[in-house]
Amino acid sequence: MKQKFIVLVVHMLFLASFCLIAEAEENTWYINLGNCEYKAYSSSIAGYEFHDYIFKAEKGDKLITDFSARHAFPILFQTSTVNLNEDDKPYLIPETKEYRLRILMMRTFARRGTEDPYKIKIKLEKANKCVN
Repeated sequence: MKQKFIVLVVHMLFLASFCLIAEAEENTWYINLGNCEYKAYSSSIAGYEFHDYIFKAEKGDKLITDFSARHAFPILFQTSTVNLNEDDKPYLIPETKEYRLRILMMRTFARRGTEDPYKIKIKLEKANKCVN
């Protein structure tokens, strides 16, 4: 009986992981930020949902974001996460690679299932290539 229960739990976790992967893929966009101009995106998230914007950046580039939402916020995933909503300063890209900018809801509001529309403008100033 115990062995059947363990098999059932493992099977349920396996199926749940596929659901999460499918949902994550539906909320992932690959974007090109190579021309020193803002790209604007808007959508809404609800509950524990998240949206990912994936882009390539080179060491020395500056990432600039302008974000507006009531309860959601943008973070940049890398070795550690960076909250891009803390200040208005550009984020200096530390190494050349692909980056993931994730929009997610504050936990308090995610638990309530709150839906929150957001707008984000993203700009990547290429090192020594953008003229203001």
